[in-house]
Amino acid sequence: MDNETIANIDSSLESLDSEISKIRKTIKNFQDTRRLLSASLLSSHYVRQEIEQNTRTGSGTTTRFALKEVATLMSDALKHRDTNYHRLAFSTTLFPWKDPNPYSESPNLLGLRIDVCVRNGTFAKPYYVLLQRQKESGNALSSTLQREKRSSMSLSIYRHTIPPFIPMDKLAHRYLPQSRLSRRQGEDADEVEGLKSKAKTRKQDINAFARHLRKELAAWYARRDSISWLQERFGVTDVSHGTDGNSGLTEDDRHRTTQAGGLVSLAATSLEARYVRIEWKDGRVGRFKLSNSGLVERAVVIGERGRDKQTELVLMGGDKRVESLVTRLLTV
Repeated sequence: MDNETIANIDSSLESLDSEISKIRKTIKNFQDTRRLLSASLLSSHYVRQEIEQNTRTGSGTTTRFALKEVATLMSDALKHRDTNYHRLAFSTTLFPWKDPNPYSESPNLLGLRIDVCVRNGTFAKPYYVLLQRQKESGNALSSTLQREKRSSMSLSIYRHTIPPFIPMDKLAHRYLPQSRLSRRQGEDADEVEGLKSKAKTRKQDINAFARHLRKELAAWYARRDSISWLQERFGVTDVSHGTDGNSGLTEDDRHRTTQAGGLVSLAATSLEARYVRIEWKDGRVGRFKLSNSGLVERAVVIGERGRDKQTELVLMGGDKRVESLVTRLLTV
């Protein structure tokens, strides 16, 4: 085959790949539209009444089978709706839990569930923390101290599914301090009273513990979503595999943004998504730090001639918000 024939074949293959990509995108849009319309219809009280009435009065094997399938979908939609209502109203919940370990010394546990809503409106996988009562140790104190110790219900972390970079030990030390009221050998009553008063000054606060733990998780997801949003705005990642399908940018807009910003890479340096690495087409490499509130705290940019302080000032300039970072970088 001559070069012209090969070029025609390559052009035909590219055209077919483009058509296949468009068809897949159309199918995905239809599936999303169907899912949205189904959820909207099943959430209507009138539609549910009609389905229930037709289910009772329907005749024929095919009709009964179809109505049964619709009724199942409606039941699942109602359960999903109630679950989302609960997650929105009660993002942090406590529940009792029984330790399945038959050799556990404290089988009665207190569970903590935390739900976080992500950028595309869905909920991430729930996180759990299991708390157990602090094991009593040492010689027995007076009956009064024992009753006070049991009533205080001193808790400690038993198991959890929190990511390892969340400072669980620090949060537990701050909000779930462990009391030490056991009498040691040689201690008199005054020393015991001193320990008792010291324990009273630092009471456990499980509400503050849950609140700050959820704040850390929500900040982590906010940093991840911010980086994903920046990647989409600069066109350095495939939006079809991103987390947000409503970025509002066309392919031409993303191309113009990429050309103006001159970026070839933008990604988090670790799972914590605390630091972000940027690489420009001219070889410059930078890194900036994201705070929990969405601010660019520090930035370093290095080029062929050393540090690029002008770009560093641009990254940390203005209101320092990550949302306005796109506009600031377009001026570099």
